[in-house]
Amino acid sequence: VRYPRGNCSGKIDISNTDYPSLEIGKGELLRQGRRIALLGIGLMTNHFLEAADLLEKELGHPVTVFDARFVKPLDAEAILGLAR
Repeated sequence: VRYPRGNCSGKIDISNTDYPSLEIGKGELLRQGRRIALLGIGLMTNHFLEAADLLEKELGHPVTVFDARFVKPLDAEAILGLAR
């Protein structure tokens, strides 16, 4: 898990109700793979998508990329599911 410091891209005003799909404390599975899971928060998630492409090309199998979105509250249920 790479946790960014400072500002990141894609900030969302969570008080704005125009984002009904953004549930506080829930991450988003961006790519489903096997064996390897990259978990990011903020801008690093974009880098992990690029890294997943490189790893897939090198290793020959898909890599999971999960945007955790929140550190507190952490989406522990989803992260534990990925670990399983």
